[in-house]
Amino acid sequence: MKRLLGVAALLMLCAATASCAPPVLSGTAPFPSAPASQAAQPQGSQPATTPSGPGTSAEPLAGSADGLHVPVIVYHHVLPTASNFIAITPALFEQELRYLKSAGFTGVTASDLADALAGRTKLPKKPILITFDDGRERQIRYAVPLLQRYGFTATFFVYNSAIHDTAGTFMSRSDLKRLVSMGFDVQSHTVTHKSMLRKSGESSAQYDARLADELTQSKHAIEQVTGRPVVALAYPFGYYDTYSAEALASAGYKLAFTTDDGTNLAGVTPAFYLHRITVFRKQSFQEWQALVDAGPLTITQQLPLPGQAVLSTDQVACVIAPLGPGEHLSVVVNQNLVKPDTVASSVGVTIRIPARALSRGFNLVSVRVDGPSGSRISAWGFTDFKH
Repeated sequence: MKRLLGVAALLMLCAATASCAPPVLSGTAPFPSAPASQAAQPQGSQPATTPSGPGTSAEPLAGSADGLHVPVIVYHHVLPTASNFIAITPALFEQELRYLKSAGFTGVTASDLADALAGRTKLPKKPILITFDDGRERQIRYAVPLLQRYGFTATFFVYNSAIHDTAGTFMSRSDLKRLVSMGFDVQSHTVTHKSMLRKSGESSAQYDARLADELTQSKHAIEQVTGRPVVALAYPFGYYDTYSAEALASAGYKLAFTTDDGTNLAGVTPAFYLHRITVFRKQSFQEWQALVDAGPLTITQQLPLPGQAVLSTDQVACVIAPLGPGEHLSVVVNQNLVKPDTVASSVGVTIRIPARALSRGFNLVSVRVDGPSGSRISAWGFTDFKH
C-alpha cells in the first residue's frame, strides 16, 4: 500500500507563514527537524517523501474558512451518576451548552467543516464542533435532547464492532439512522477501536492490511447505514503518527481528530491533526470555559514534529514567543503536570521536556500560557523512539 508520509511537510501551528517563527535564541543551536528517513514508520517501509499533490495529511485547513478559530469539544459519557473519569452529568452538560449559546457559538459538524474547507459552503463566524466518541446509547438518551433544546448539532464518532441491530450499551443501526434524520453527523472511530499505531511483532504487511480494514470497512459500513459520506475519523485513544495519518488520506478521509489540546485555526492547523478539548469529570466549569475560549499558541522548532518518532527521549523540545506581563507557562505530558527546562530571552522561550516525563509508545505534550488576556494552548503527539 502506497504511503506518502510527508515528514518534511508536517506543519506546525504557525507554519503557514515563515515569519511567525521566533529567531533562534542567542547561544542556542536551532532544533533540527528529524531526517525524513527517521520519521515514525514501520520496519521495512520506504523512506518518507515530501508529498507534492493535494489530499495529504500534512496539509492545513484551507478554503473559505481561512482564519476562523474552530474549537472542537469531545465528550464520552453524559450520565446521571458521573462515576467514570470521562463522564459528566446532564446538569453540567446543560450548563456548558447554555454558555456556548450565550457566548454566540454556532454548532457545526465534521461534515460541515470538510465542506467549508473544500469551498462548498461557509462556516458561521463563531463555529463550535461538539463531538461524542464511542457511540454509546446513553449519549442519545441524555445528551441529544439537550443539544436539541439549545439548538446545537454534533458529530458522533462510532466504531462498527459495537454497533448492532438492537439497542444496548451502544447505539443500534436504527439509532444511527435516527441521529442523521435529526440533523446530526455520524463519522468513523474505526471498526474495533484499537490503536492505529503499529503493534509490537506486527509485520509491515500485517499492519498495512489492518489499517486498510479498519479504515475502509468502517467508512463503507457507516455510509451504508446512514446514506451519508464518511469524511472524518477520530483516532482511537488519540494515538496517531505520520503513517496512520497518511493511511487515512489514502482511504479517502478528509479530516482526522486527535485529543491534542487547543483550538484549530483554519488555514493553519493540519486537517489530519485537528485538536480537541477533552471533557473530564473532575474538570470544573471554569476550567472547561477557559479551554473553549483559549486562543491558539504558536509553537515553533518542535522536536519531534507531530506524528514523528523522537530519536532520543533527551530531545523533546519546542520554542514559544516571549511571555507577556503577568503570563505564566505550564506544560502537561501525558496528563501529568511537569516542570520543563526553560531558557527565556527577548526572542522566545525554549522548552525542553525531561526524559523522565515520557513513556513508551505514544506521548502527548500540551503547552499552555495563561495571563490577563486569557489562555493560549497547543499540543502535539509523537511516538517513543523505541516504538
